[in-house]
Amino acid sequence: KNFAHYSDIWRRWKLGIKGVSLVSIVAVLVIVIALTAIYFYPAEKGEYNPDGWRMAYGNAQGNGIGYYNTSHIEGKILWEKELGEGINGLVVNDKNMLYAITKGKMVCLDSKGKSLWELNMNFSSVTPAIDEYGNIYAATNGSVVSLKENGHIRWEYKLSVSKEVATAPIIVQDKRVYIMANSGNLYVLDYQGKLVTRVNLGQKTNLPPVISPKGDIYVGINSSVHKDSTLYKISPHGYIEWNITLAGKLFRLAFYGDNLYATSLKITRSTYPPMINITPYLFSISQDGKIDWKIDLNTFWVNAGAPIALAVDKFIYVGITPTAFPSGGGDNNTYNASFILKLDKHGNLIWKRGFHQTLQGLAVSKDGYIYATFSKYYVMSSSERLKIVALNSQGSALWQVGLNRTWTYISAPVIGPDTIYVYACYYYYPSYGINYVYAIG
Repeated sequence: KNFAHYSDIWRRWKLGIKGVSLVSIVAVLVIVIALTAIYFYPAEKGEYNPDGWRMAYGNAQGNGIGYYNTSHIEGKILWEKELGEGINGLVVNDKNMLYAITKGKMVCLDSKGKSLWELNMNFSSVTPAIDEYGNIYAATNGSVVSLKENGHIRWEYKLSVSKEVATAPIIVQDKRVYIMANSGNLYVLDYQGKLVTRVNLGQKTNLPPVISPKGDIYVGINSSVHKDSTLYKISPHGYIEWNITLAGKLFRLAFYGDNLYATSLKITRSTYPPMINITPYLFSISQDGKIDWKIDLNTFWVNAGAPIALAVDKFIYVGITPTAFPSGGGDNNTYNASFILKLDKHGNLIWKRGFHQTLQGLAVSKDGYIYATFSKYYVMSSSERLKIVALNSQGSALWQVGLNRTWTYISAPVIGPDTIYVYACYYYYPSYGINYVYAIG
């Protein structure tokens, strides 16, 4: 009887040990899985911000409009930092953390300009992108890589063709990544770096694709043979829906509302009499591929410049830069070489502002302030400085900042929280000179 009593206690005690062990094992496994997920994947809950990802020229619609309000920015240089040779692009997140690609490596700076980390992965010259969770996407020679905010690698996707490289800024939207390659391939990857679709368009392009809110893809290609360009619309599943020919070389694409907007430059020559005709165009294109309207921007007296900058929200902003100065024009400070135009949705001019220097790029803040960067033309005096100019919505100048060195090249502005970022260097192309990043607030 005693034996049976103690045997029953022993049996229940073993069962208790097994039960406790099972619970403990399950708990440990849950902790391990959670830690693994935290390490390898972003903490999406609580960090998601659908508007907080920036590219050099705006968002995936290419509309050049920043997410942040900037009316309080006073035009003071907060800090400057040398980053060596070859800056190829800047992006900034909601925490004012700045990511720059320079000579094969990526550098992360905090809001004070302090270097947080560097990663050398033989990065290419393509501008990186940031998604709505703060992950960074960049191209290397032969692959595309996704990084966490701290620089840890999330995944790496090898491009299909031998020695294939990206040729245009990377675009991200709705957990999809879009890459244009020198083989003519358009790659669409999912959030985990898996191939969704690949479309070969036959020619390479350095224009980034523009993605509509519905996921339609617009790609512009400038022919190396013909003087005109081709615009493609591709479905989210990778089917080419239509393509149209546009006059001249494409410079910018932007999607807003129901329409795609594009700028181009048409150059024609005649032998007798010897003449060069330079015509900048602005197009409004519907989603079915019909050109709603086309404007010759020379009708606004812009001296036949190239329409290198485009920003679109309720209004259309076009930046015109000179293709050439007249003899002696570079030394005449009263000569307007560059222009910023503000138009309505029908292409009617609201205002025009002229500038002496060469426009390099512009961006528009969420609250309608315009930021433009200007470099020297080669015939200008060496004392002329690079400038960042701020305008209000009426086109009136608010402030301007001249960089404190005799630089030659300046990038387009990048709008961050409380800050405007640019980079500049000694030579005409940033890959040749010593580069500095400037934070203006």
